[in-house]
Amino acid sequence: MSAPRSSNGEMSGCSHHGTTTVVGSGHSAINVVLALLDLQADAPRTEVLWALRSNRIEKLLGGGLNNQLPQRGELGLAAKEAIDAGRLRMLAPFAAERVTETGGRLLVEATLDGASVIEEVGRIVVATRFRPDFSFLREVRLALDPAVEAPPALAPFIDPNFHS
Repeated sequence: MSAPRSSNGEMSGCSHHGTTTVVGSGHSAINVVLALLDLQADAPRTEVLWALRSNRIEKLLGGGLNNQLPQRGELGLAAKEAIDAGRLRMLAPFAAERVTETGGRLLVEATLDGASVIEEVGRIVVATRFRPDFSFLREVRLALDPAVEAPPALAPFIDPNFHS
């Protein structure tokens, strides 16, 4: 992820507020979060918030080294290390109710763990419900597992319900 920088190392186009909120709990979201954490090396004032609808953070982070899919475990370990180091702030359970823009900032009115909150951020990345559109492949007789949208022979090996 590359973004233009200002002279102070902040992403250009951002106000003084270099906070990005990532919304979502799948692999797309975790990869966006990890890319933003990499960005912190060049732009230390970058703050990363990760908003989840449910409070199932441990499941999201996976089984770590015990995960049956090592790459998935590595993603979870990297996120957990960032949380423990204070580089990543989790917002869970989180429900956004309203987003308004004022003076180049986004104000997110939400419910966080049952309490009303307002988070001020520079950017929001929505990484939810990323599902491929296979409709153009109908004529090819493409067979996919309905839960993980992978070939049926591969699905049991990557299903997060069994490998996290």
